[in-house]
Amino acid sequence: MTTQRVIWTACPNGTSPNGNLRISVAIGPQLMPTGSGATLADFPDWEDWPATPVTWKATIGTDVVDATVVSAAPSSSLYTSLFLPTTPVSAYEYQSPTASALYTYPAATVRQFFAGLYTGLAKALPEGGGWPGWQEIVSDDSFGVLPLNGREMQDAVDGVLSAFPKGGGPIPPSSLGGAKAGITQAYLFLQPRTEPPPYPTAAEVVPPPVPQFDFHEAYSLLQRHPALLRLFGFVVDLEVAAPASMAATVPLSVSPTWRPKLPNPVGIAFVRSSTTNVTPVTMTTSANWLAEPRTTSPEIAEGLLRLSDPGGYQVIEVDLDGASVKALNFVQNVWNAQYLMRSADTPTTYAVPSLRSAGLSLAKVGHASSLYQNWLNNNAFDAALSSTPPGPITLYAEDIAQGWRFDVYDAVKGNWYSLCARTGTPNPPGIGGYGIGNPQTVVPVPSGDEGWIE
Repeated sequence: MTTQRVIWTACPNGTSPNGNLRISVAIGPQLMPTGSGATLADFPDWEDWPATPVTWKATIGTDVVDATVVSAAPSSSLYTSLFLPTTPVSAYEYQSPTASALYTYPAATVRQFFAGLYTGLAKALPEGGGWPGWQEIVSDDSFGVLPLNGREMQDAVDGVLSAFPKGGGPIPPSSLGGAKAGITQAYLFLQPRTEPPPYPTAAEVVPPPVPQFDFHEAYSLLQRHPALLRLFGFVVDLEVAAPASMAATVPLSVSPTWRPKLPNPVGIAFVRSSTTNVTPVTMTTSANWLAEPRTTSPEIAEGLLRLSDPGGYQVIEVDLDGASVKALNFVQNVWNAQYLMRSADTPTTYAVPSLRSAGLSLAKVGHASSLYQNWLNNNAFDAALSSTPPGPITLYAEDIAQGWRFDVYDAVKGNWYSLCARTGTPNPPGIGGYGIGNPQTVVPVPSGDEGWIE
């Protein structure tokens, strides 16, 4: 049975100058054809989605109000130039990553190790200068806290791997501690997870095939471009009159009215519809009309990242990836030189590896655990979506945020500047915007458009 599921997510988006409440609705189609070889022609609603008439109501708490579309009309010509009747459609399938090991390393612990190590080495240098002796380098008070040889390295790796939960996810913070475990986790984090194929000869090199995106893949790529989502009708901006009174936090959802073109199977029209509409509830803060942060371990406050939470983030001023690799190679080379390959001219003092930096980084403490919890939340959302009928879904700000945009403040000019601003490269050498379809229609990048960091 060919079916489709459409998710209509209400995202509170502040207030308009006239006091109306703004709601941006994200429309998520999930198409499930029967068998293989399906195309968009099998799903007539999505051959020209912008041409589909939809009327709207919003539910705010217990109030049901009419909603008015305030975004520009989507473009059928642009939509149909990208999504053709021949566009392949593979059955939507949620892929959960929760059964896999989540490789990471404790950046704050590793940073603290290097800060203490290099500070101690600097203080211990003789007044006349010089380099540390090899005994000091391989001691437990210095680089010697790390694995000194291949056997110790393998033991450390085995210890880290054995700490991963059997069902998947990151190593619990309480399972491992200390610099040795932290640096070993960094080593594993930087290892490729798959064996690269042999490098081909010149005769074996063939041009890569042009990728053929199916409908869901193309839709996913559009998610990074809000302006295009509106042009294609996948995001619709609404306004509603504010109810007379609202609680501090209210549940928000939308109710679309539309007539799907996908027919119900003959004989079971009244048993199961081919189209399922899912309307999650988004908890909303009435005062600013933005999504409410979750009550447990919130990461957002009034639309901003909670950087001021005590112990929530660590400022990193060095390249920890490079420092970890260099430290392991250095101490193991020194140990090998002194114990396995020592000769009459083997050095007895050594310059320690230099640390490099590309600027300041910000590491979230416990990020792996919170990321894995998000994955588990997504499993629960998918289970609710897949139920017949769909189960209730309640979303918070952290569930609908796709990423973060960063601004910097120029104290001299007194202005904020976006680090994620988008512009179109002028023509030539670029095309001046988004090139859509064949032949191309160029859509200028709107002023103020931004990307984000995930």
